[in-house]
Amino acid sequence: MSRHGIFVLETKKLTGWIFGDARQRSWIQQIYRHKIKFQNPLLQNDQYVKTLQQSLGLANEQIHSLIVFVGKTTFKTEMPENVTQEKGYLKFIRSKTDVVLSEQSVHEIISMIENGRLEPILKTHLVHERYVEDLVHEKQHSIVSMEMRL
Repeated sequence: MSRHGIFVLETKKLTGWIFGDARQRSWIQQIYRHKIKFQNPLLQNDQYVKTLQQSLGLANEQIHSLIVFVGKTTFKTEMPENVTQEKGYLKFIRSKTDVVLSEQSVHEIISMIENGRLEPILKTHLVHERYVEDLVHEKQHSIVSMEMRL
C-alpha cells in the first residue's frame, strides 16, 4: 500500500524453464524433458485484483498486479512488465511514480481491509496451514513422479 497504489503480489516458487503468454489459460514449467502445466498467474492474480477493486471501490490505475517468480527459473518467452523474477519486483514498484491515492485514502483502505479480514483465531490459522500443506504435498508428488520418469 502506498500513495502510488495497492500492489497485489502473487509469488510462484518454481524451478526450470517457464513458458507463457498473458492471454493463455495455462503456462508451462519445464524441467529437462518433463512439462507441467499450471494456471496462468496473471489470470489468477486478476481475480484478486478485481475482488479488491470491487470491495474497495478502486479504479484500475489505483491497483497493480505483480507476479514474482522465486527459485531458479528462466523465462523462455517474453513476459509482461508485471511478471518478474526475484528482486525484479522492486523495479516494477518503483516504476509507479504517479500519486493515485491520498494519504488519508491509504489509511482508510488499510482500515477497510483490516476490518474485513477473518479473525486471526486458531481455527482460521489451522485451515490456512492445512491448505498450504496440501499444496506442498501435491507439488512434491509431482516432482517425485517426474524424477521417477527421468
